[in-house]
Amino acid sequence: MKLSSHRLQVADSQGEIKEPVRKVELLVDRASLETFVNGGQISCTKVLKPRRPSAMVSTAGAAKVVSLRVTTLKGMW
Repeated sequence: MKLSSHRLQVADSQGEIKEPVRKVELLVDRASLETFVNGGQISCTKVLKPRRPSAMVSTAGAAKVVSLRVTTLKGMW
């Protein structure tokens, strides 16, 4: 996933962000990464093939996490 002030790109999908980025929500589970910008103004989904632990890094300057909430979900079975 690449996010800038005007573009969101996840794998081969990308879209323009019309307003300043104020909120980014990431929903991560074992098989997917869903990204929502500004309450759903733009969103992308990436199907994951987990093989090893992964990390999130900022490559083009500082990234500030203002708040973080982790929710553990129960399995559906």
